[in-house]
Amino acid sequence: MDEAQIKRRVIPVMHREVHLLTAGRGTPLLLVHGSPNSSDALRPLIAFLAQEFFVIAPDTPGNGGSTPLPDDASTLGDYADALRDLLDALGLSQVGAYGYHSGASTVAELGRRYPHRLSALVCDGLPIWSERELREFEEGFFQSYAPVHDGSHLMRLWSRLIDQNWYFPWHRGAKGRQVRFDLNDTARLHDRAMELLIAGDAHMAPYRAVLESNGAERLHALTVPTLVMCHNDDVIAKHFHRLPNAPMVRRSRFKSRKHMRFRVRDWFAEHAREAALPPTTRMFEQGQNRFVDLRYGQVFVRGGSDPGAMWLHDVGESSRTAPATRMSFDLPGHGLTDIECPHDPYDLVRLIEDVFEALHADPSAPGILGAGLGYQLANMLSGTQSELRSTPCQVPEIDPRWDGGHLAAAWHYCRFRSQYRRWDNRIPQGRLNHPLPSPEDLHLQMIDVLRAGEHTLQRLLPFSVADLT
Repeated sequence: MDEAQIKRRVIPVMHREVHLLTAGRGTPLLLVHGSPNSSDALRPLIAFLAQEFFVIAPDTPGNGGSTPLPDDASTLGDYADALRDLLDALGLSQVGAYGYHSGASTVAELGRRYPHRLSALVCDGLPIWSERELREFEEGFFQSYAPVHDGSHLMRLWSRLIDQNWYFPWHRGAKGRQVRFDLNDTARLHDRAMELLIAGDAHMAPYRAVLESNGAERLHALTVPTLVMCHNDDVIAKHFHRLPNAPMVRRSRFKSRKHMRFRVRDWFAEHAREAALPPTTRMFEQGQNRFVDLRYGQVFVRGGSDPGAMWLHDVGESSRTAPATRMSFDLPGHGLTDIECPHDPYDLVRLIEDVFEALHADPSAPGILGAGLGYQLANMLSGTQSELRSTPCQVPEIDPRWDGGHLAAAWHYCRFRSQYRRWDNRIPQGRLNHPLPSPEDLHLQMIDVLRAGEHTLQRLLPFSVADLT
């Protein structure tokens, strides 16, 4: 299956919002990523398994798009209960479950607590820590990347990502075990940086939950067929030798990731059982935030129930910036919408008309408003403006860089944008009488900008800075 066939969904679960990926048909499988990543890290495995199964891969609480657990819910049992609640919300009585690293610990706990909900289990890279290792983690592994006004937290975060490709645990440097990963793949580093930026300090809670639990005891308690496996290059491969001989557990170690995927598929084909699935069209239409399927991709729609009261956001922003009383959606090239920004801005108008059609709404309704480019688009849709106006402007250099400099560029672009009529003309006469946003607000703005990317800004930023007076 092509990864493009994987669909992103949203579902409300116990006063929380869970974002997840789905694909395929057949026996249901639950795939749980490791921390602090998101379900996107499992896309290759999702596409492979979806050829034979119906795959559900949620963003775990506090990661990706999913709401964190309450502050007082921080044990591994709490995270396992969150998976049970998701299965309840989906109407799934039983699934096969796969987990990677911290996700492996979580699905193992799910199997220990609720064995009737699992037909089969795969734990990929299950950690079993020694007392010495636990003490080492407490000596500096958990570091805050809370936003600060000068953006210095971004360079600390990028440095951490480099270090963890050299040493495990990353915070011990040369005192840790040397690992060898390819650092030429700047795009991969950027993806991991985005996951940490989106999770924020919530990324620490699931780590702590795993460290405070006993993996060996959990394996002995399992009563469902369980495969525990790892790749030879896994940073916790040495934990494989610590696995106890548990009655329901089989162990496999691999040199080839391709062979690992086939083993996972065969394990579920042998042990996972069919289960009744609720209609997918109903399954993900329960909350205000949702994804709308178009023939060429998905659009993320946020809030509201009246498409006639729509808000169209500006370039480099997202539906997050819409007034609370209005429905909005992430424009192509922005936010969680996976449709690329078109080269021709008038194609963007046609794409927006398609979104309105999918929402059964009239794009010319007078209640449609917006900011910057969104203001022009609203006027185009209503017929009060016949063409889009643009003004040449400088575009910030935010394509991923090997040294992480693009993160600082995006941060300071947001700072300048908040203080000047035009961010690229920073003269006193162009200064706005606006207070500087808080570091927390700038952090959210920066994530929107980085999600849009430099190519989207190149195509659309001139329409945001156009003089419309």
